[in-house]
Amino acid sequence: MGSVALDLPVDVEAIARKALSPSPGQSPDDVIESELQRAGIPGGFSSSREYRELWHLCATTYADLRAKVPARDPETITAEVLWASYDQGLSQYDMARLWGLGAANVAQRSIDAGFVLSRRADYSSGRHVIAEGPCLRCGASYDVSRLDKAHACDSCRR
Repeated sequence: MGSVALDLPVDVEAIARKALSPSPGQSPDDVIESELQRAGIPGGFSSSREYRELWHLCATTYADLRAKVPARDPETITAEVLWASYDQGLSQYDMARLWGLGAANVAQRSIDAGFVLSRRADYSSGRHVIAEGPCLRCGASYDVSRLDKAHACDSCRR
C-alpha cells in the first residue's frame, strides 16, 4: 500500500521540524500557529476548518518526529550546560522539552548542580531567575551578584 501525496499549501514536515526547536519562551504550538499564519492560512483554530486540519497535521507530524528524538542522559546535564541554557533564556520547561526529559529531572539536576531559582519580581512572566549558581571553577554555589560573566567566584578570579 503506497502513500498518498497530498497537495498542501504548507510544508507540514518543515513546520513540525521547526517546532522541535522553538525559541525561548515559545511552545511547539506557538511555532505551528505562527508558521501557519506566516504561510497565509486564513482564519484561526476556532474559525477555519482548513487551519484546524493543517494544524493537526503539523502537530501529529511534530509528535511523530519528537518520539524519534532520544532523551538526553540526565547525567550529561552539567553546571556548564545549565548555565549556558539559562544564559540563553531557557526555562527548565524549555530545557526539558528540548532534551526529551521531564521538568522534574531538569529541576533536580539544577538543584544538584547548585542553582537556586526564584520568581521574577513582576510575576507576570512566570519565569524564574537564578538567585544562586555554581562557580564553574570551584563548584561552590554563590549569590549571582558574586559571580562574573564567566560564572567564576571572587576566589577563583584571583
